[in-house]
Amino acid sequence: MKKFLVFMVRWVGVLFFVGFLMVGFISCSKKGHQQTGMTGEEGGKKELSVVATTGIVADVVKNIGGDRINLITLIPPGADPHTFQPRPTDYSKMVDADVVFINGAGLEEFLNKSFKEVMKKAHIVSLSEGLKLKMSRLGKGEPNPHVWFSPLNIVVWAEKISDELKRLDPANGNYYVENMKNYVAKLESLDSWIRKEVKTLPPDRRKLITGHYFMDYFADEYGFKIVGAIFKSHTTAAQPSAKDISHLVDVIRKNSIKAIFVGKYANKKVANEISRETGVLVVPIYTGTLDKKGGEVCSYIDLMKYDVTMIVENLK
Repeated sequence: MKKFLVFMVRWVGVLFFVGFLMVGFISCSKKGHQQTGMTGEEGGKKELSVVATTGIVADVVKNIGGDRINLITLIPPGADPHTFQPRPTDYSKMVDADVVFINGAGLEEFLNKSFKEVMKKAHIVSLSEGLKLKMSRLGKGEPNPHVWFSPLNIVVWAEKISDELKRLDPANGNYYVENMKNYVAKLESLDSWIRKEVKTLPPDRRKLITGHYFMDYFADEYGFKIVGAIFKSHTTAAQPSAKDISHLVDVIRKNSIKAIFVGKYANKKVANEISRETGVLVVPIYTGTLDKKGGEVCSYIDLMKYDVTMIVENLK
């Protein structure tokens, strides 16, 4: 019995010593790995830290940046960009980024003066800067920010994103340029597809009533006429008056409108009231947000194809 106890004590001591050596080895390995990761050039590439405000902006950025960037989307799927309010943690995401891509043209209303003071360290790129912007229908000198409803505007976005990523990461410059060229080809194909689909719709039926004025760029590019909107604004923040609704009912009847196109994630209460009075269809389409991963519409090109299909089918 005594010999057995001595034998066990010795083996416990040996196992403890081996365990101690293994812990030390693993700890050093982790430390060495972390130090290598910090150097970037010596132990592997350091990805650019990129923030995109909306899901649409993020999708375009991802098509250009691919696996060479670490991309964060600020506004979650299903949230309205017009009314989004950033949390304190969102500030740090933007301040710590190498670049922040925004839609611009007034869409991100949370980028007010006080927020920009916090953002002095971050490099912000407004993708809509330089585009030919359409002004608000309210006559207040504000631009309509829904520029993505023309794929040709997104071609400009793609070029601007490529230039910026190449400037920040010249070692991967050719990668970004090639991705941009491939994506632009898809956008040009999308534009051709839209024109082909629209041709199936008689010109006298190319009249749109929408939830708010988000289809101006689409209408001008593809030959539609916007005859009214529930919310007389380019945002969802305004509320229609009883007079506004009455006028819209008259417009619907006068123009033999068959459908109202409203945001998929928007409040449809007013639209449903108008539908009950006029018999017009309420058709949800995507406006400024995408679905969550695994949803029906998870990319900008998906969005445009879905919306055009719904518009053409419901106006025939």
